[in-house]
Amino acid sequence: MRVVVFLILLTLLAPISQAQPTMEAEKFVCSPTELSFGVNNAFVRAMTDGASDSSKQWLVYMPSMCGQTEETLRHEFDINIVAVEQPNQIPGAFILSLDQPMDIRQELLSVDNVVRWSIIQSHENEPRFIPNDPSFSSQWHLQNTGQGSGTPGVDANVTGAWDSVKGSNVLISVVDDGVDHQHNDLSPNYQDTIDWDYCGDDGNPTPSSNDGHGTSAAGVAAGIGDNNYGIAGAAIDADLIGIRLIACSNTDQDEADAIGHRRDLVAISSN
Repeated sequence: MRVVVFLILLTLLAPISQAQPTMEAEKFVCSPTELSFGVNNAFVRAMTDGASDSSKQWLVYMPSMCGQTEETLRHEFDINIVAVEQPNQIPGAFILSLDQPMDIRQELLSVDNVVRWSIIQSHENEPRFIPNDPSFSSQWHLQNTGQGSGTPGVDANVTGAWDSVKGSNVLISVVDDGVDHQHNDLSPNYQDTIDWDYCGDDGNPTPSSNDGHGTSAAGVAAGIGDNNYGIAGAAIDADLIGIRLIACSNTDQDEADAIGHRRDLVAISSN
């Protein structure tokens, strides 16, 4: 009797269990768009840099995987993928995490659905060098933060280079109405043995009291930076000389001589 009752219960419950819906695998939700010029170029550089280093994480751009399951993506590769993430910044891109650092460049090149890829490496970042000159914050041409209602970022874009180069061992000649080489922001790197005054025909290009353009131009080019004084130049460690020319009448030959002054030493002539 008990067996009969048990079989009847099984019969009644069977349709119910069959009616339960099966859980559908979650699909990637993304709407890929065309890669921007900058992002595409970054991918191309990573794919063609000739490197062979390994990493546990790789970024792949696979727009065809949008709407597909993670299992489908995993089947594209013949490697052990321990996790898959979707970065919000690039729709259609995926971060593949491996169980150990590997160089999978050849694997990625062999997968048709991988349009672009890049290795992901951790980096130790350090704050950029910023000079301590009190007027640097107002020098929008070097670092435009929007001061004076300006447009942030519209500047000479040189501050990022200061971590690597600051102009050392480069001699700049400022051909103008003279340079005040006693100025505290100019004198430390001023080379007073090779400057020249084509108006006075001597080696003292000090400007008259009414002439200040050359001194300003010298400061913009190579004012000493990070000396807690005044401003910073674009090439804060460059050497400097002044050539006084346009404070008087001169000839074509004078102009040619001034611009070509000590070309054996001068790297940049600013006029």
